[in-house]
Amino acid sequence: MPAACRLEYGTVPIVGTKAERRAARERVSTYHQSQLAELLSHVAAAIDRYRAGEIDAYAADETIHHYHRAAGNLWKFCFARGGGRTPSSSPACSTA
Repeated sequence: MPAACRLEYGTVPIVGTKAERRAARERVSTYHQSQLAELLSHVAAAIDRYRAGEIDAYAADETIHHYHRAAGNLWKFCFARGGGRTPSSSPACSTA
């Protein structure tokens, strides 16, 4: 842990310098975007299968529902730690 770090509530390291915080935010955003892309690929596949007649509208809707839940959980994992943090200020996920 860099010398400029301190612990919040004894568990979450807070990155000290502005450059380190910026780098952490970029890592979080990159991770979040890559995981969203993976989730969206499942939705796209379900829509393609629906258009091809392989599944019905309910199955496609269920996939969209699962996406919505998973995307919300991903957002909470990456950005909602520490209470009230925004995507631009959260160090959560920085090691992912």
